Amino acid sequence: MNLESRQSAAQVHLNLTKRERANLHLPPVTTVTHYSGTAPIQFLRHRIALILGVVSGGMCKYLVSTLLVLLSCMGSKSAVAADENAASDPLTESDTVGEVSGGEQPDAVEEIEDVEDMSVAAVSGGFLVQSPSGKRGLTEWTRYEGPLMTLNLGLMAIADYNTFDQDAASVAQVGDIPSESELRAGRLMLRGKLGRSRNWSYFYAGEYNGLSREPDDSTFRTTDLAFTRSVGRLGDLTIGKTKEPIHLARIMPGDGVLLMERATMDGLVPNRGTGVKLDNFAFDRRLTWSVGWFNDWLFTDENFDESDNIFTGRITGLPVYADGGRRLIHLGLGLRYAEAENDTFRFREPPEANTAPRYLDTGEFPAKKSRTMNVEFGTINGGLSFQGEYLKTKVTSADAGDPEFTGWYLATSLILTGESRSYLQRGGFFFKVAPDRPLGGEGGGHGAWELTFRVSNTDMNDGAIAGGEFDRWSVGTNWYPTERWRLEFNYGQGTLDRFGSSGDTEFLQFRLQWLM
Repeated sequence: MNLESRQSAAQVHLNLTKRERANLHLPPVTTVTHYSGTAPIQFLRHRIALILGVVSGGMCKYLVSTLLVLLSCMGSKSAVAADENAASDPLTESDTVGEVSGGEQPDAVEEIEDVEDMSVAAVSGGFLVQSPSGKRGLTEWTRYEGPLMTLNLGLMAIADYNTFDQDAASVAQVGDIPSESELRAGRLMLRGKLGRSRNWSYFYAGEYNGLSREPDDSTFRTTDLAFTRSVGRLGDLTIGKTKEPIHLARIMPGDGVLLMERATMDGLVPNRGTGVKLDNFAFDRRLTWSVGWFNDWLFTDENFDESDNIFTGRITGLPVYADGGRRLIHLGLGLRYAEAENDTFRFREPPEANTAPRYLDTGEFPAKKSRTMNVEFGTINGGLSFQGEYLKTKVTSADAGDPEFTGWYLATSLILTGESRSYLQRGGFFFKVAPDRPLGGEGGGHGAWELTFRVSNTDMNDGAIAGGEFDRWSVGTNWYPTERWRLEFNYGQGTLDRFGSSGDTEFLQFRLQWLM
């Protein structure tokens, strides 16, 4: 006996296009069941029961389902809603809630204005997202809607296996690299909104490093902790630890990067900082801009006047945007000014394989500041897409001869099954592929298949610094059985020029990725 058979409910059908469903990570036909308001303790009872059922399976799942029915007799149903792994992107004015059928009618129905606000489509209570078969999925227990906050749970696990074939020069440069598997990421994500008026939103991400951490690393680390509030026409203000607004591939979610790892130019800019950031968009989201000030003094032993300041800005534009994003051209420019921490800099990066040592490494050297310029380009034409960046970092260092470091990459993707890459206008970046016909879905789908290629170069040799120059080309295959699973295969060849020699390495890499 399922929960829906015990109490009446109203079902709301969302009339969304295929591309909008993909961006929302919803199945082809989505039924949203409305329930009356709930108390937090009742919500937790239901969610704990469902989590135990999913984890244990079998008889435990049956017993928990029975307990769930008994608990449901003690109070009204839980308020839950659609999963929101992707960043929010408000729907257009033409996207309205469709017909309401069956059971009690909700007190009122409003137009959906934001992905993160899907629960406001009915003003009393929350929603339960169901698959086309009517069975409940994992998203059933991932959201809490309460009087003072909303809570959305996300999980991500990435497992890698890398193997290498080096020539003698490469072994002399970086040592003999063993084949190795690792838990690349095990991440917990929480996001939602705060206050009765939902003026503030928050995002937290923590990563478990237990299976693949270095001896000095902590078992669990916080990667993101940020709070965001709209400040009217100025845009959205974010406070906390978050990504700096520069470098397209770094701003993109990790599960949306074309190949397993970002290109080696990623080592020239940090991925996150603690500070304040302001984002906005204009011209019907054809233009976005973001500026930020970052200073990590809260997380160091330094006084504020001793810590380093970082100023970052990024602007993007869409000179072409058609067919709901299936045809577009993206252009972007980023600038960064950074004071040297403790009057030193160090830039380093592995060779696009996380279990390998850092092929590129400047070592620590005395410096005062750095200035970085980043140029972005991207295009989508149906299933074919291109993406590229160029980055230059100039360092003010009298002892090192004021070196300049550069990096660039050019990547392309061809989706063989008819989908196209997704693009978030509000953020000005690309993200993952969502299969139109998922494996095991109606019609016997086989998921989405994608071929990828990338060539990259990063040069950390200049002035008195000999951090190395590395070139690599890579080909890959991505299979997306469903929106939550991704299997990857990458093959590449790279050349490192360092220590007066040139060493070659072949890379064979595999990845299994799951996202909720």
